[in-house]
Amino acid sequence: MDFLKIVVLNNSGNVGKSLICERLLQPRIPNSSIIKIETINADGSDDEKLSAKNTVEVRTQIDMTDICIVDVGASNIETFLNSLSKMTDTIEDIDLFIIPTTPKAKQLTDTVNTVLSLESLDIPTEKIRIIMNMYDSDFAVEKQYPLLFSDTSLSELCLDKMENQFVIPNTELFDLALEAELDYKNIVNDDNDYRALIRATKDKNERTNLSVKRTIKSLFKGFDLELDACFDKLAISCDWVFDNK
Repeated sequence: MDFLKIVVLNNSGNVGKSLICERLLQPRIPNSSIIKIETINADGSDDEKLSAKNTVEVRTQIDMTDICIVDVGASNIETFLNSLSKMTDTIEDIDLFIIPTTPKAKQLTDTVNTVLSLESLDIPTEKIRIIMNMYDSDFAVEKQYPLLFSDTSLSELCLDKMENQFVIPNTELFDLALEAELDYKNIVNDDNDYRALIRATKDKNERTNLSVKRTIKSLFKGFDLELDACFDKLAISCDWVFDNK
């Protein structure tokens, strides 16, 4: 696949946009780049960002990047969509709009409103996917995200069909990593043999720290398999074929 443009957005914050962009999509889509549309330094990071108000630069970045994932911050979504409304050819260039959501009532309401905003731009439903983040496998998706299934304005998305239900399970991985002051990238690239390291030391504090890191690494492996499953299902739904698949 030589060209692919994906936009990840939701009127709500705290729905997992960074997770979708940086952990689900980019590692599995070859040669992909992330374009952040966000108020400068709003998230406290040093990542390069564009303001949605800078229509020319946003359009140029999308045009210049063959395979891109556009991460639209909640504070910039209205301006971003207003810009798109004035450039229908850019809308045509975008292959997929992904809307992450969580089971919280406000996020679900905002998710519905985000879909309606996209439909007001005449974006076809086949270009829209909802990813249900923080999913609990002990309960049916209809019980956890009820508004997505009861609101008739989403009926064309056919969320009642299994092939249209994309889920990312809830995990304690990120809370544990935060407590241990570990960055996700460090976990991804961690090739330590913690079993051997734990057996090699008699220091109880060191063993405790190593055990926590071992747990986090184990959780990551399981979570990454869940992301694989979600991505593979999404790729099938969108007819994506990559050279490394």
